[in-house]
Amino acid sequence: MENRVINNKKWKTLWKTLRKAEKADKSKEEAATMTRDSVYWTCPYYKNEDALGVHCEGGRVKLPSGEAERDYIRTYCADHLGWKRCSVSRAVTRFYEKLYADAAE
Repeated sequence: MENRVINNKKWKTLWKTLRKAEKADKSKEEAATMTRDSVYWTCPYYKNEDALGVHCEGGRVKLPSGEAERDYIRTYCADHLGWKRCSVSRAVTRFYEKLYADAAE
């Protein structure tokens, strides 16, 4: 026997809408619950952080909002390859490469 309620188009649409809203809420929760302690900092030049900013050997990056800071940290500081794309870490890397090249001569 076919269940008319489950197979009804309205119920399927409602179910899909509720699932999308549930997934959106989970992603917002995950973004809001990201704390400094839960981040694995992969950038070798990282030192510490304060409100809306990150300190590293190359300087300090000040960001306008908490969301921008989380995005920056996820993209560069806590990404195993992202830190190599960061302009600050590239500048520090070039500095050390030049320093060691001069010392080797």
